Amino acid sequence: MHPYQEDITRRVLAEYAAGYKRVVEQMPTGAGKTYTVAQAQIPHFLRHGLKVLFVVDLDFVVDDTAAILISLGIDAGIIQAGKKFEPGKSVYVCSLMTLIKRGLRPFEGEPVIFILDECHIFAGAECLAMLHAYPGALHLGLTATPQRGDGTALGNFYERIVCGPQMSWLMQNGFLVPKITTYAPGKKQQKLAWDPVESWFRYAPGLRTLYFCASAPHAQQISDRFNQVGVSAEVVTSKTGAKARRGFRERVKKYETLVVCTHSVGIKALDLPEIACVGIWRSVAVQGVYQQMGGRGARRGKSEMIFIDGVGNCRELGLLQEDRTYSLDGDPIKLAHARPGSLTTCRQCGAVQPAAGVCVRCGGELVPEEVKVSAANKMAEVKVVPLDARQEGLLRKLIHRGLQFVVPAMQRRQAAKKARGEQIGRPIGGWFAVEWALAEFRKTGMQPMPEVVKALKREFEGR
Repeated sequence: MHPYQEDITRRVLAEYAAGYKRVVEQMPTGAGKTYTVAQAQIPHFLRHGLKVLFVVDLDFVVDDTAAILISLGIDAGIIQAGKKFEPGKSVYVCSLMTLIKRGLRPFEGEPVIFILDECHIFAGAECLAMLHAYPGALHLGLTATPQRGDGTALGNFYERIVCGPQMSWLMQNGFLVPKITTYAPGKKQQKLAWDPVESWFRYAPGLRTLYFCASAPHAQQISDRFNQVGVSAEVVTSKTGAKARRGFRERVKKYETLVVCTHSVGIKALDLPEIACVGIWRSVAVQGVYQQMGGRGARRGKSEMIFIDGVGNCRELGLLQEDRTYSLDGDPIKLAHARPGSLTTCRQCGAVQPAAGVCVRCGGELVPEEVKVSAANKMAEVKVVPLDARQEGLLRKLIHRGLQFVVPAMQRRQAAKKARGEQIGRPIGGWFAVEWALAEFRKTGMQPMPEVVKALKREFEGR
C-alpha cells in the first residue's frame, strides 16, 4: 500500500476504536478505495472476529469487486441471483437489492460490518431498513463524493467522515493523471452550447472517450453520429448485460471502440482506466455527480486527461482538480479555495483554468472576461500572425489528426455519394486535412500568414 492509504486506514480504524459505528471513508475516484479496504481494513476486521458484507449498488459490479478481493488473498463468496450460495465464508460480496429481494441475512446473530461501496447512493427507505436489520453492525461507507444525488449529505446515517488526500495532491504525486485540461463554453448553459462530435475532433481526436449524455436516447443519437463519420462508438445503459459489458471493455482496450456514450450508469459502474477524455453533455447541479462523472478519466497511465464540459458546468462547480471540503452535517460539497466565476479561458488554446498571468498549458494569453462564442463555435476576432515553433507544432498536429480521422471519414462519405450516382467534387486528399486543421486553428483566435498556409498546402497536397 501507499503511505496515504496506510494513513487513512489508521484514521478509519481509530474512529471504530473510539466507539463510533458508522464511518465514511472518502477518497477521490482512482485513489484505490477498494484496494485499501481489501489490503488492510478487511483483514483487520476478520482478525477481530467480524464477518464482512461488501455491498455494491449494482449486480454487474459484484463479480468485479469479488475478483479484486480474491486477487488480494481474501476468500470472498458471492451472493447473486443465478449463482449458488456458498455457506461458510467470512466475506461476501453482493448488491443490496439482492439481499432485500431474497430476504437474506447471511450473518444474522453474528458480529458483522457492512462495507458499502458508493455509499452516497444508499438513501432510500428500503435500503436503510435493510441496514437497520443488523442493529449492532458496524458500517464503513466508501465514496469519492459524500453527497447524495439530491445534494444532501450523509449525516442522517453516518457518524464520522475520514477524508483522504485531495485530487490535486494525488495528481502532483503521481497517483492520478498528472494533468487535466478542461474545455468549456464561456458561461453555464442549460442546453448544449457545443456540438459533441465537433468538440471531440477539436479537442480529443483519437482519444478513448466517455460521454455522459442527457438520456439513453441522447446517448444513442451521439453514438450514431460518431459512427456515421467513421469513429467507432457504443452505448452502455443500465440494461447492458454483464457479458456485453465485458465485451465493450475489451474493445475499448484494443482501440476497437473509441467513444462510449452513456447516461447515469457510467457514473458509478464504468471503470475504464484507458479513458483519456470525459465529456459531459447535460446540465449538472450537484457537486458529487459532477465529480463522479469527471473522475472516470483521472486514473493514472496517461500524460493528460481532456475534460470537455459541453454546457459549462465548471463555471458554477469549479474545475475537477480544485480542492474541496466535505462534511456529514448537511453542508454541500464546497470548493476549498476558488469560487465560481473565478475561472478564465486561454485565448490561444481554449483551456479553462483559474485566473493567472498566462496559460499553464500553452503559455498563451488568458481572457479576463467570458469567452464570446458564435453559433458556429468560432472566436469572434481572428488575428493574422506569423507562427512560432509552438504554434506551428500545434497546427501540424491538427493536420495529422485530420489525416488520421477526418480525411478517411470524408473519403467514405464521398464514395457513398458516388455509389448513389450523386455528383462529387474534387477527390478528398491531404489538402482537406490542411483545410480542416486551419479551421480548427482559427478557433484559437489566430490565422496563419498566407505564405505559411501555402507552404503547408504544398507539403500535404499529395497525401
